[in-house]
Amino acid sequence: MAKNKCGRMGTAQLNMACLSYNYNRAKNIAVSSIGWEGLPPEIDERALEITLYQNGAAIFFRLLDDTYACLGVTPEGKLNPYGVPVIRRAYSSWTNFTKRLDETNSVIIYNNYTRTGIDGECMLFANRVTNVDRTIDVNVNTQKTPYIAKTKNQQTKLELTKILEGILTNVPVIGTTKKEKTELSDDLQIFNLNTTQGSYVGDRLNTLKRELWNDWLSYLGIPNIGYTKRAQVNSAEMEYNSGQYMAEQACRLSIRETAAKQINSMFGLNITPYYRYTRVGGELRGRMDNDSQDDMREPGE
Repeated sequence: MAKNKCGRMGTAQLNMACLSYNYNRAKNIAVSSIGWEGLPPEIDERALEITLYQNGAAIFFRLLDDTYACLGVTPEGKLNPYGVPVIRRAYSSWTNFTKRLDETNSVIIYNNYTRTGIDGECMLFANRVTNVDRTIDVNVNTQKTPYIAKTKNQQTKLELTKILEGILTNVPVIGTTKKEKTELSDDLQIFNLNTTQGSYVGDRLNTLKRELWNDWLSYLGIPNIGYTKRAQVNSAEMEYNSGQYMAEQACRLSIRETAAKQINSMFGLNITPYYRYTRVGGELRGRMDNDSQDDMREPGE
């Protein structure tokens, strides 16, 4: 990634780095949020969830050596009355492996009830958060340099540029000579930009960013604090927030549970999908539940 001589990334590089950071962070949460209990050891759980995330569907089947596989799937031929391919082809995104299957020897696992991947939604979310992040960066820099300076000669401009680079790179002490100080005092014309447009709004933008992240977590069916002022939340707001993530959770988990039942029936296995947050630290989960109950109580209760 290109940097200037001071080690600082340019605007375009910062934009891309921030977008990549938010996209990968959001994608990791999406891919890792659901686990599978009882999967045969030869099946890669990560590859299964990435396939569902990207393509919206994967296919579970048995190989000739009585081991199992779960790969990408593409339809071939006609559909049954419910829109499920009767003939389907399993394929690997990393090798040349393909296998023609049908509804008697394989089960298609869908990502959600619309049978779609969510990579596009993840990129949309990442762009929105990046827009807020970069706006915060600009607003913070405005606090550092709320002026426009007009100089009479090139030398004064170079001296001023050196000072401003020191400010932007957080140099604690910036030294100048007596001559430089005199030239700057004589040659500079300063225009103050410290108006309402340059006022600090980073705190409000951070609140907006938290709300966007909470919206993404809700979209994935993961509990979150969908508000910022805990003391002001009431029971109706708590119920609304819980209902939102629970509805989204059903979109992803229920369709996997349906596929798991079909797999278990067809192959005699005992596979169960689950949200990972339900298995991470019973004590921690208990504290979260207690906090939620406390938030729903009226003041003085």
